[in-house]
Amino acid sequence: MTPLTRTQVAEFLAFADATLAAPPAKPWIERWPGRGRLVLRFALPLEMAPTANVGVRHRAVWALAKDRSSCLATMAGQMASQWTRGMAPMGWCANGRGMIPTWPAPLTGRPMVRAIRFSSVAPDGTAGFSKLPVDCLRVPRPVRKRRAGELVFGAPKMVPGLGVLLDDRPALLELRESWEPAPRGEGFAMIEVFTGTEECSV
Repeated sequence: MTPLTRTQVAEFLAFADATLAAPPAKPWIERWPGRGRLVLRFALPLEMAPTANVGVRHRAVWALAKDRSSCLATMAGQMASQWTRGMAPMGWCANGRGMIPTWPAPLTGRPMVRAIRFSSVAPDGTAGFSKLPVDCLRVPRPVRKRRAGELVFGAPKMVPGLGVLLDDRPALLELRESWEPAPRGEGFAMIEVFTGTEECSV
């Protein structure tokens, strides 16, 4: 997976803004308005937002872990560039042999993630292409929950995350996926994070 350059990110986001400012190219295209204040936005290569039918099938566990680490590092770099002076300092989280920044604090309430796939062919309605990026947005967490009475030696192994979302359960996250056309060979995925609603019922 090759990360995008800053110029490519800017060009993709500009293309997305221009596309969304115009009427939908197809009558069946659904567009979801952002809910709350826009906090973060990312532009990712399509291979970092794979559809469900290609994201897991026939992939070895080590390959999936490598894909996640690459996506996490790419999103971390874009997230760091959106941090501004006056905000609380970011934290740090281990990602393999390296370190990545984490957002100052996870969003409260029920934030919203709007994921838009720009490609020449529309994916299935159940494509689930946002799964990997959304998983990367979660707070770092133990690899698995400890069983009652289990003895654990040393610090528990953690699943790295950017620390933006507490969880991706529907009670804690509004997730909307959609599609917009893009020229063949110039596709990408845009992931946007909004503050969403202030209160939620868990």
